[in-house]
Amino acid sequence: MIGRFKKLLAKRAKRYFELGGKLFNDDKYNDAIDSYTKAIKLDPTYSSAYFNRSLCFAQKREYEKASRDLLMVMKFEPNSFDAPYVMGLISERKEDFETALKWYDESIKKNPNYSRAIEVRGKLREKIFIEKFYQMMKLCQGDLDWKIATQGGNVWEIRRHDWALREEDM
Repeated sequence: MIGRFKKLLAKRAKRYFELGGKLFNDDKYNDAIDSYTKAIKLDPTYSSAYFNRSLCFAQKREYEKASRDLLMVMKFEPNSFDAPYVMGLISERKEDFETALKWYDESIKKNPNYSRAIEVRGKLREKIFIEKFYQMMKLCQGDLDWKIATQGGNVWEIRRHDWALREEDM
């Protein structure tokens, strides 16, 4: 009797989950959230429902709610590499770039062949480097000509080398 009841709940949860997917694809994020929430109420360990609901919250820029759902995914699926990847995307949207890098690293650690995470992490590292380079350029404005003359090279290469060493320490 209990087994039948669990199967019935799982079947209903799956229907709500599938409906949530259709609503998400139609950009009806609030309705999709409601549907995923119903699926979660029927099966509190339904990690895919948490994951998809987090995507809805992220689309609505409700990043704290999205992050909470992703943490639930990682609780139920410790080997998930998608959840840390999306945490990285959310951190990046919040302009918390260092945290985003940590999440991308976590995703790649769980799946070393995850090309999307590798690509996004590389672009973010480049973005961070360029921002740090421009900050350094502002600090060095008075000494810039001297550095070019005395180093006999390109400041970009000199600074890039310096920053690359710091990136490795991250």
